[in-house]
Amino acid sequence: MLVSPMTAENTANGVTGGERATRSLSEPSHYRQAQTLLNYVYVISLSGFVRIDDIERRRSVSQFNDTFREIELPRNITPANFVRGTHRQTHVVDRIEALPLSNERVVTDDEGLRVLNSIAPPPTPPPRDQIKVSYDLWSEHLTWLLNGDAEAVRHLEQMMAWILFRPDARMHHGLLLSGKKRTGKSTLTNVLVSLLGEGSYMEINTTLLKNNFNSWMETKRFVTVEEIKEAGDFHLYNKIKTYFTNNFLAIERKQKDVRLAKNYVNYFMYSNSRTPINIEKEDTRIYYVHSRVTPKPKEYYEELYQYLFENNGIWAIYYHLLDNILPSCPSNFNRIDPPASADHEALIKDSMNPIEEWLIEKLEEGEGIFKPRKFFEQRSLMYELNEEEYLRPALRNRTELKGILRDYGFDGDNRHTMNGRKGTFGWFDQDGWGEEIKAIFAEGNLEARREKLSSAYVDNQFGRQIYDLD
Repeated sequence: MLVSPMTAENTANGVTGGERATRSLSEPSHYRQAQTLLNYVYVISLSGFVRIDDIERRRSVSQFNDTFREIELPRNITPANFVRGTHRQTHVVDRIEALPLSNERVVTDDEGLRVLNSIAPPPTPPPRDQIKVSYDLWSEHLTWLLNGDAEAVRHLEQMMAWILFRPDARMHHGLLLSGKKRTGKSTLTNVLVSLLGEGSYMEINTTLLKNNFNSWMETKRFVTVEEIKEAGDFHLYNKIKTYFTNNFLAIERKQKDVRLAKNYVNYFMYSNSRTPINIEKEDTRIYYVHSRVTPKPKEYYEELYQYLFENNGIWAIYYHLLDNILPSCPSNFNRIDPPASADHEALIKDSMNPIEEWLIEKLEEGEGIFKPRKFFEQRSLMYELNEEEYLRPALRNRTELKGILRDYGFDGDNRHTMNGRKGTFGWFDQDGWGEEIKAIFAEGNLEARREKLSSAYVDNQFGRQIYDLD
């Protein structure tokens, strides 16, 4: 029975002479109505009410009273007073904080302050003796889905075990799995969500992932990004890189101040595209696997579903990951680079700017202006680039062009006088030769300088003879 701290003369029962009786909610309907209020806590740091199982549902004191004004309460008690007065010892908290190691929603911290845990606790696993199926069917499905690659299967199992059992140490890389539709990629998500609990999970798209308003990240431990198809744009990659690496997130809500929150989010990403995203050539944040399988008959997936969700297969997976996979993870598993793979290398190549790919080939050939320890007029390089018609669209972005050339040792914009007129020269410095050529340009002995520069100079733009060098 819910008891109000307020008392009143119980004239209805004939209590007189100063005797006072506790006013109580005895009607079941009143009790159920009042219980609705206890789905919320008052958060001191926010000066408002927050729903315990959905911290995005927030109300000021006046909004809270207005929202629940129809609930019948003892006289002179408002909905706000009922929560933060009558139930102050349980439903008033200092702040909201992600506490993934706790299975309680309201936790007392080291200073004795109550804290609303923004991370929903996982479901309780059944006793082991209730699990009547083995791990084998799931192992077979993973092996098939990942092209029979034992290393890929092992790493994915370790990722799943870490996400489940090390909630305080998020992964610093995420899974990117591509392949044909309806092959069962989503079963990975279904299993993890069932074991983590739906409160810790969210499915998003690339638009939401790139959006600056990201309050959803504060309450989640596992996020899937569906239908990634961002080839030709590094913006998504650059965004998620920070989510993988940053220990704290800048949480932005509309019309609210930005606040920092600890980052506990792990990511699985899916795509039907063979080149779902552009990644850098030094990437260590994406573990990419392209599934080459084709969909199985409908009966296969019906049997898999029955195994997982009707015959407790998900809990066979849970105990297998706990007993056999988690112990195999190094203590720093979440921070080490994922295994290299042919799919990942192919994705890097597919992600390259065509100028970069062209430049690598030219430097490997080592002819003309790309020959080691040679310098040339800068317009010679632009001439060669413009000769390749397929490169012309990429040449419009001069900032990116300069960045690519710089990455491969190009030193340009060097102004010198040749044959009586000024020119702009450059070279590809891959072994420190740039300092040597600069020293030659600075030599005071004209004859010695001309001889050294003449042997190092290339002009293949218009087939002219080598300049006389002043």
